[in-house]
Amino acid sequence: MGDSRLVYSTATGSHKKEGKTAGAWSKSDGPTKMRLETNQRGGKSVTVLFNLPFDEQEAKDLLKTMQSAFGCGGSMKEGTLELRGDVRVKVETFFAKKNLKIVSFSDIKEIKESGKGWELHLKSGPKIKTLML
Repeated sequence: MGDSRLVYSTATGSHKKEGKTAGAWSKSDGPTKMRLETNQRGGKSVTVLFNLPFDEQEAKDLLKTMQSAFGCGGSMKEGTLELRGDVRVKVETFFAKKNLKIVSFSDIKEIKESGKGWELHLKSGPKIKTLML
């Protein structure tokens, strides 16, 4: 037992990296985008909203309002709002009443790579530039 190697110690504190935590909320500049996901969900569909121009508290309030208006469950995960079920039409109507812009993937005509980002050419209206971070 001449070799005494330290196996565990609480003397130095936490070794976790400081900075952004997993799933941290970040406010976005661009228009809100929406997609329908069914992958790895047992065949159940989920409407996902991302690229939201709200801070975390505003997003929580928006989620709560939409849940009660649509009669569905929902959650905040990794910078997105997830609503259970296919509620895309309800979301588009809700955003239109609130004068908020939303881009659905069905609205996109063409996607082109542009420098450090992407250009989304919509079926109607202007093109939207999205930066890659």
